[in-house]
Amino acid sequence: MIYNRLVALDGVGEVVHDLFDFSIRPDLKSKCNPYGPSVDQKMPGLGYTPENFQIVVAWYNHFKNDLTDGEALSILRNAHISVVQNASTT
Repeated sequence: MIYNRLVALDGVGEVVHDLFDFSIRPDLKSKCNPYGPSVDQKMPGLGYTPENFQIVVAWYNHFKNDLTDGEALSILRNAHISVVQNASTT
């Protein structure tokens, strides 16, 4: 189930659509490649069922934590807007 979904994604994560990086990163303290694939619960707390999992890049899964995709994406959008606005004033 997970392997088939990963193959079908053709190297691109769900939700934020970053490319997966399958390289080993021994230089990182956590040894977790932030662009490596990670299995995420769409709705936290409902388990890793066929209907409730997605494969995303690790950074997004760590960032999302217990949020829903909608909540996490809203934060990312607002942060992006803030960065763009601040960059245009400097």
